[in-house]
Amino acid sequence: MAGFFRCTAADGKRGWIAEEYLEIRGSSALLRRDYSANELTVNENELLKILDAAGGWFWCENASGECGWVPALNVRLVTRSL
Repeated sequence: MAGFFRCTAADGKRGWIAEEYLEIRGSSALLRRDYSANELTVNENELLKILDAAGGWFWCENASGECGWVPALNVRLVTRSL
């Protein structure tokens, strides 16, 4: 997956991490900040709050307060009036 590295943490957990979250040191890497590899399951026309973007994905929060990554290609940006 372009822009992502498959990483294994010290506790054995594995996941894809966006390159901009990492400081690469040879065959190892340090996280520059907290990170979750959680992918958010969403429904068509569901309203999401975009909190971050990396590697063609958005870190989003849904109406229930659940957070996770959603492919940017699957998100249509809308303007919401207050």
